Formats: sequence, structure tokens, C-alpha cells
Amino acid sequence: MADFQDVLSDYDEFWRFSNNAWSPYLAEAQMDLRAYNGDTWTWQEKDYLTKQNRSILELNQIRPAINFFDGYFRDTMTSVTVAPVESSDQKTADQLGEVLLYTYDKGDADHKISEAVSHSFKVGMSLCGIYMDYADDPINGDIKFFWKPYNSFLLDPFFKSRDLSDCQQALLRDYVTRDEAKVLLPFISPGEIDTLPSNTRDAKFLSLPERNKFFDNSNLLTYDQYYRRTSREVELLVDLESGQTKELPQDEDARERLLQLVEFNPRVDIIKRNKPTIELNIVLSGVVVYSGPDPTKLDDFPFVSFMTYYDPDMDDFSIKLQGITRGMRDAQREFNKRNSKFIDIMDKTLYSGWLYKPSKLVDQEAVFQTGQGSNIPLKNDAQIGTDIQPIPSPPLPPGILEYQKVLDNLLPELAGVNQDMLGTSEGGNNLVSGALAQIRASNGLRSNRSVFDNMEYSQKKLAERVLEAIQKNYGSLKVQRIINEQPTQQFYDQSFDKYDAQIIQTVKSQNQKQQFYIDLLQARELGIDIPDDLIIEAMPMQNKGELLERIQQMQQQKAEQAAQQEEERQRAARLADSMTEEKVALAQERRARIRSDLALSAERISEAEENRASAALDRAKTLTEIEGLNTDNFLKLIGFVNALEQQEINDRDRVAREVTLGTEAVKSESGIGTPLLQQQQVSELADVGAISGNNNI
Repeated sequence: MADFQDVLSDYDEFWRFSNNAWSPYLAEAQMDLRAYNGDTWTWQEKDYLTKQNRSILELNQIRPAINFFDGYFRDTMTSVTVAPVESSDQKTADQLGEVLLYTYDKGDADHKISEAVSHSFKVGMSLCGIYMDYADDPINGDIKFFWKPYNSFLLDPFFKSRDLSDCQQALLRDYVTRDEAKVLLPFISPGEIDTLPSNTRDAKFLSLPERNKFFDNSNLLTYDQYYRRTSREVELLVDLESGQTKELPQDEDARERLLQLVEFNPRVDIIKRNKPTIELNIVLSGVVVYSGPDPTKLDDFPFVSFMTYYDPDMDDFSIKLQGITRGMRDAQREFNKRNSKFIDIMDKTLYSGWLYKPSKLVDQEAVFQTGQGSNIPLKNDAQIGTDIQPIPSPPLPPGILEYQKVLDNLLPELAGVNQDMLGTSEGGNNLVSGALAQIRASNGLRSNRSVFDNMEYSQKKLAERVLEAIQKNYGSLKVQRIINEQPTQQFYDQSFDKYDAQIIQTVKSQNQKQQFYIDLLQARELGIDIPDDLIIEAMPMQNKGELLERIQQMQQQKAEQAAQQEEERQRAARLADSMTEEKVALAQERRARIRSDLALSAERISEAEENRASAALDRAKTLTEIEGLNTDNFLKLIGFVNALEQQEINDRDRVAREVTLGTEAVKSESGIGTPLLQQQQVSELADVGAISGNNNI
């Protein structure tokens, strides 16, 4: 086993220094925890009450108040997931969020966090963190969660940040068996652990239950984890244009590939820097058995602090860090004292004692009897009023009952809890509207909003550590087994959660499937069209297979009905097309008939033109002969010519009307008048008009 005398020396020095600084707080926190559990009397007070035959009353008002805060936190406890900064990173963020929820579920994270928060409400501070468990997965390990009470750790007394970013050292203690030590330290030879001495009862962490002298802890070993902030030299790939950096991996093959890429990329350079990190030293039963990086591979503490009231500017450690119990402890002590005295006064009012001469009593023990039917036998010569008489009862102080009411109302108010928050209205009047009661309760919780904000902040910091541990420990095959798909290239990018994603708090769920179901419901409420089968598939319920089978049957029936309706629609469409084709054929037939009629009309007009030409020739001949006629004959001839011309005009009008009436009849009967058909008819009629328009003489 290596020699770690320098580590052991620093370990002892840190314990002495930090223990002296934190001792005032540790003493107060121990009294806070005892007060929560119903023990506010000192040993001297208990001895005094016992000697006076008085009851040691513990009317615990602190526990309901703490349980209220604890219950509210558990009811409103949020879950964590990963949200992308840009939509292009959604796939990687979804995968990281799914693995994160899986780790929380398998590691009982919610239970450990709730216990840490509850303990913080009681005494002011607790720790919650992660460790690697290699029992089921010796290659990658499984991330598990733990929490530590106030008396099992010591932190750097000078830290100020709640995230412990400025805490330089920390010491955590556990008591484990040898078999447990072998599981926790798989990298240590079991033979070395067997040779270590058992617990030597050192002077450290005296308030732990395992230090109780009544316990047989001869088979336990002290398991101390001593953390120190330090630094390590790393090589960084730097993009000279964007300023982005990436640490060179430790794997030789991956490292070699990156170095080859750098040779051909002038905008990328390699620089060396010292990176802050954490050194873990494990001291098992007083012997340093390990010194190196934490098994989680984090460069920060693998735990976070949950603190209720913390004022880093205070130099008095007895009040620097407090829980909710601290403000109620004195009032609880006074409450118990007043009730004890009140009951003592009531007892004395019922039985205040006797003034008697011992020689006049048959049995001197009889005067100590109380209750109904108690008798005191006297000797025959005893005189009542002189030899024995009762002691007058003292009057009840007039203000004691009013003061008792003040204490009754004062205790919950010291914790920031009003009657509406506890379910009862002011003055005992419960006949108030639900909205008014909700407003009053909300106003009461607002005064304690900082307490819950501090707890949510610690939850977020813990999730960041878990996410980093996942990226550094879980191999691609393990991740693929968890999410049932291959992780993206960005999954193991350590800067992804810094630039491309962020950890957000969501509605608490038991696992990632339930979280997916909640997200689907919220998306539907926002108006997004989410399919019903997808929601049912994600729904966490019993006998879901039967429901899915019924839904598939209904969907199949709907599909068949839709197919029948589509077939009927197509049949109706084909029928309509056939009717349309029939009408089109009829229209074409009638158009052909119109063309025939038009041709016949044109032929008639042509004949009329010939007739008119012949008539004109005849008239011309006649005019040549007109000179030989007398006046009467001439007038008869003129009348005859005019009659012929009028007959020609009437013939032309009749032909035009027949053409027009035939065209309109065809349009009305066919019901089809396409623009092309109309255009052809107008063109043909125009031709007819043009022909007939040339008949002027």
C-alpha cells in the first residue's frame, strides 16, 4: 500500500480546523433535531420535574410546521430534463434528457433529494450527491444517489456560495462493514481491506449514531472521503476564429485522430492549460487507501448542499446556518413549560394538600391519596380544624389562559405558517370561499418563497453533475440500451450543455415515459394536433394492451367505412362522367345539325343572291325598254319592281330568324355551352351575317 503521509497529515489538519469552526453550529443543530423529535427539556429540567412528581410534557408544535414545508415541497417537487437552445439540437437534448430521467429513476433520486431537503428544514443543511456503483455493471458502473445528515460531514468554513464552487475542502464520513468496503472500493485488493484494523473510536464525528457507546461497532470501519480542490494540466483544441475549446480525450486512438486533423487545419491549435479539478482521498479505518480523481470523473464535488437559511456574512457559526426549527425552538420550550405549570396548578386546585399533626393520624400515607373517595383515618382524640385541615388552593392567575392562547398562535407564525396554510381560517371560521382561502395560503407561502427557491437551485446543480457523470461514464452501448437507439455525435460533447442545451425543471414524473405522456398532454392543450394513439401508447396505465386492441378495431372499422364511402363516391363520379359524355355527344350531334342548317341557309341565301342578280339584270333590261312605254305602263312597272324587292327582304329576314331560333334551341336542350362551342357558333353566324350583308344593291 502506498505511503500517503502528506495526505493523512492534511486530512487531520483539516478536520481539526473545520471541526473547531463548525462546533457551535453542530451543537445548535443537535438541539434543533432533538426539538423536532420532541425533546426540548434539558437534563437538569427533567431531573427537577421528576423530583417534584410533575409530568415532563412534550406538546410538539414544531413537527407539524416542518412537515408542512416538507409536504409542500414533495407535492410541488419538479423533475429535470434537457432542453435545446436551438431546434437543430433537439435530438441530442432528447437523448440526454431520457438518460437523465432513467438515472434518476434507477438511483431513487427523488427519495434521496426529498430526505435531504427535509433534513435541511430541520437543522439547516444537508448534502445530496452521486457515486458510482459497479456491482451490476463493472465496466461503466451505475450512478447512484446518497444524502448526508449535518453531523456526517465537514466543509471548508470559509465557503460562501451555495453551489460550493468556492469550497476548497470537504470531509465525509460513513461507517461500513468490510464487505461493504470491498464493494465500494473495487480497485482496492480485498486482502488489503481484510488486514485493516476495525474502528478505533477516534475523536472525529462524535455525534454520529454509530459512535454511541451502547452499540457494538467492532465490525465497522470508518470510511472517510477527503476532497481537495486542485488542478491538472490538460491539452485543449482551440478554434482560433470562434474561440471554442475542446479537451483532448484520454483515449489514445481518439487522441491520435484529432491530432491528425489538426495538422491539416490551420485555424485549430493546441494549447496547454491547468484545469480546476477535485482530488479524492479515501481514508479507511485511519489508513489512506486511495488518492486520485473521483470515480465519477467529475472535476467538481460529486454532491451539492441543501441549505435553508444561510448567511455567509455572519462570523458566528451558531447562527450562520439555520433551519426552520431554530426559530421555533425557544417558543416550543416556553410552550411546554407553561403547559406543565398550568397542569400543576390545576392539580393543586383539585388537591392542594393537608396541614396535619402526624400523631393524630392512624396512617400518615393516607394524606397523599388523591382522587374521588379518598379517606383519611384519624385517632379518636383528633380535632378537625386544629389537628388536621386542608391547605387552601391558590387562585388561578388571571392572565395565564390568555398567555397560553398567545403561545398557541405564536408557534406556527414563527415558522411562517398561517392558519389558512394549515387548512383552518382565522378565528376558526371555516366558512370562507375556496378562492379566498387559496389567496391567503398563497400569501403565506410567498413569505417562504426563498426557501423553496434555494432547494430548486440545489436540484439544478445536482442535475448538472449527474449529466456530466453520464457523459463521462456511460458508454455508447449502455446509452443505446437505455434509449433503444444510437446516441448522436453531440451526446458526449462536454460543451453541449453549456452552449447548445440547458437543464430545465418540469412536472415531476416517475420515469421518462410518464414525462413523455405529460409533455404530450401539455402540447395538445396548446393546440398542437397530437394523435390519439400516440397519447394512449405513452399513457401509464394497467391493461393498456386491451385498450390499444379496441382502438385498433375501431380504427379498422372506420377505415372500412371510409373505403366504402370512397368507392360510392367514385361510382357516383363515374356515373356523372358518363352522363356528361352523353350530353357532350348530344351537343356535338346538334352542333353538326346546326352546321348543316347553316350551310342550307347559306345555300338559300346564295340562291337568293342569284335570283336578285337575275332580277337586277331583268330590271336593267326593262329600264332600257322603259322609254317605249307610256306613263300608265311605267307606273305599273315600278310597282311591280318594288313588290319584288319587298319579297326579297322578307325572305332574308325569315332565313335569319330560322338560324337564330335553331341555335338557341340547341343550347337550351343540351345544357352545354362551352366557350369553344359558343365561339364557333358566333363565328359561323358572323359569316352568315357577312354574307347576307353584301346583298345591298
